[in-house]
Amino acid sequence: MATIKQNYFFLIIFFLLCLFLGITNAYAAETQNVSRLKSGTVAVMPFFTGEYSNQIEMGRPPLQFLFDQIAAEEGDKKVTGEKVLTDLMNEALLKRLSQQLVPQDVVQNEFMNLAIDSMSDTPLAIAVRLGKTLQADYVVVGIVWGYKDRIGSKMAAEEPASVSFSIFLVDVAAAQRIWREKYTKTQQSLSDNLLQAPEFFKQGGKWLSAKDLARYGIKKVLASFPL
Repeated sequence: MATIKQNYFFLIIFFLLCLFLGITNAYAAETQNVSRLKSGTVAVMPFFTGEYSNQIEMGRPPLQFLFDQIAAEEGDKKVTGEKVLTDLMNEALLKRLSQQLVPQDVVQNEFMNLAIDSMSDTPLAIAVRLGKTLQADYVVVGIVWGYKDRIGSKMAAEEPASVSFSIFLVDVAAAQRIWREKYTKTQQSLSDNLLQAPEFFKQGGKWLSAKDLARYGIKKVLASFPL
């Protein structure tokens, strides 16, 4: 009986080890593919407000939804958040990529003239079409899930700022998403959560505006940007 139990024990250990190695190797392969990206021109598609759903929570890629399914209705759009995050992403990538970044006004003009059918186009298809029009190698797609400014001053806020967004990098030639990151944050005071102390002081030890919190978030997500 002891021998049978030992055999079961070793089988379980072997199974868990194989599972762990499989997960590790899969992650390593994905990381290696991203790290081998060749340099190229990058365009930032204007951010849009998305409607977060259970299907996304369950793993369905946001860029594969029909635009009409994932984009928020007119009354729910975070218009300020869309513009702020688009500007901040361009600002950050300009410092990082310099002349490899397609000018924001050029992208905006082409995007406004792009024929988009929200009932049949996905964000991925729109990004690929925009990239081909601009002759860009990569397109950054941003979705704003939430954007709320603080109520009060930077020294005493009644309600803190809150932002939530996802960033995707699309390879235009391959027509696929090759990198993604998400940032969701509602600023907390030290009295609410002492564990947030290092981050609170990194943010200046004050209550941030939504724009400042978004800028901090952009910096965080771009730490793993593969270009």
